[in-house]
Amino acid sequence: MEALGNAEGEAGEQPTALAIEHILLQKWDEHWPLPKTEQKSPQGRQAFAEQRERLKHTLGNLTLVAGSLNPALSRSPWEVKMAELLRCS
Repeated sequence: MEALGNAEGEAGEQPTALAIEHILLQKWDEHWPLPKTEQKSPQGRQAFAEQRERLKHTLGNLTLVAGSLNPALSRSPWEVKMAELLRCS
């Protein structure tokens, strides 16, 4: 586990508090609009929105972060989340 450390943590130092962070936000529509192709038809909009609602709590959309990092990521657009996650990985 020590080999997975980064520049922000000393070897052997493990986070004491972890939080689950959603990559796709629970309230995704603010920063993650539907694709323009799906916005044209009401059926397409509804189907895409339902799919996102189903997927937002799945394992592929969740990650563990140090508790101190969670507020920095909360409700951020993907570009911000990606940069912070890469910086602290």
